[in-house]
Amino acid sequence: MFADGSSTGGFIAWAARILPLTVQVVRKPAGQKGLSVLPRR
Repeated sequence: MFADGSSTGGFIAWAARILPLTVQVVRKPAGQKGLSVLPRR
C-alpha cells in the first residue's frame, strides 16, 4: 500500500498492527511546488 507524506505516525502504527501488508510512504521530490503525479514504485 502506498500513502502520501501526511499519512505518517498513527496510520503507519495502526497498519503494522492490523493489516497484513506493508505501507510505503511516498514523499514529493525536494523543491516541488503543487501537485504532481508520482511514478508507481
